[in-house]
Amino acid sequence: MSKEEFEQRWARKSLREILSAVQERVGKLEESMEDLKESDNALGESIGDSREQSREGVSSEAFSNEDVPKLKEFVGTRSACDVDNFLWMMEN
Repeated sequence: MSKEEFEQRWARKSLREILSAVQERVGKLEESMEDLKESDNALGESIGDSREQSREGVSSEAFSNEDVPKLKEFVGTRSACDVDNFLWMMEN
């Protein structure tokens, strides 16, 4: 066996090993994708159930405008410093 033949056989063997490893990884990825699809479907169903339960639990009367008191007009004075302090506190 010449050196060239040996190198060609070695290259073929390593290519086969690489191809086998790649095929194995692709198989694992496909399994993972199927698992993710199943999880996604279960999560979607769970979200749908939660939405239905929340719609059933909230009555339309809870959103009526009759219960909300009307705001009174502000009669005092506003300090620019107080407004700045309030805005700073809201940002931080």
